[in-house]
Amino acid sequence: MITTPTATSRLSITYSTMKTESSSNKEVIIQTLSAAGRTGMDRVLAELEQKGFYDAPGSIKYHSNYKGGLAEHSLNVYRYAMDLKRTHPKIYGSVSDESIAVTALLHDICKADVYFIKSDGRPGKSMRSFPIGHGEKSVIMLLRLGLDLSEDEMLAIRWHMGEHTFKENSVDAENFYAALKSPGKDLIRLIQKADGMAAKSK
Repeated sequence: MITTPTATSRLSITYSTMKTESSSNKEVIIQTLSAAGRTGMDRVLAELEQKGFYDAPGSIKYHSNYKGGLAEHSLNVYRYAMDLKRTHPKIYGSVSDESIAVTALLHDICKADVYFIKSDGRPGKSMRSFPIGHGEKSVIMLLRLGLDLSEDEMLAIRWHMGEHTFKENSVDAENFYAALKSPGKDLIRLIQKADGMAAKSK
C-alpha cells in the first residue's frame, strides 16, 4: 500500500535538509510552501514572483535592508520558529509545521509591492501602496489570492509584530491581548518571537 506523505511530514523533511542543501532562498521558500499542500498556494507563489518578493529588501533602514532581504528575513523567521518548536516542545509542540511554514514565510508578503531596490542600489519605498496596515494587509492579500488560512494563522500574521504596532489602551491593544487568549495563542507567540529574533540577527 502506497501512502501519501502528510504536509507535516513533507515539511519536516524540507526543514531537516534546509541547512545542508546549497539552494537559494527562493528555491527553499518555494519548496517549503509547496510542501504545505495548501489550497490556493499556487496563486500565492505566482504573486510572490510577480511582486518581486525574492529581490525586495526587508525594510528601508532597519533589518534586511538590501536586495533579497525580504526573502532572507522570511526564511529566517521560519528557521527560528521551527528551532523554537524543537527546543521548547512543551510550549510550542502543538503548533503544526504547516501553520509555521505558512505564517512565517508569508507574514510580510505585504512588503513585496512596497519595498524595492532603486537604480542606485539603495532600498526604496513605493508611495502607491494600499495604506491599510502591515499585518492586516498581508492577511487580506493572502485571502484575496484564495489561500486557505485558519483563524489562528490570520491572527499570527496580523499580530506578528506584537506590541510594536499600537498604543496602550487602544482598540488594537484590546484586540491583540484578546488574540493572546485565543486557541491560536501558541502560534501567535511563536511567530512574534521568531520574527523578533530574525529582525535582531540582521
